Amino acid sequence: MPVPVPPREQPAALRARIESVVESSARLDAAIRAAERRGRALRRALLDAAFSGRLTGRSVDTSIVEEIAAQPAADRLEPVG
Repeated sequence: MPVPVPPREQPAALRARIESVVESSARLDAAIRAAERRGRALRRALLDAAFSGRLTGRSVDTSIVEEIAAQPAADRLEPVG
């Protein structure tokens, strides 16, 4: 009974494609984790700004929140009032 054997180039090309997909998946996973961390930091910063009275309802509030998100967590804990 004959057994079909693919050309030598085919397995190598398939392996390279699989490795490429795995690497792309790892990069995408890292990007997703970074976006999730940034989202959590922005949510915390927004709440910090809101509860400390630093939000004004103007368009500059976005930059205020981003500045707060960029600060280390310990620096964000300012006394209110």
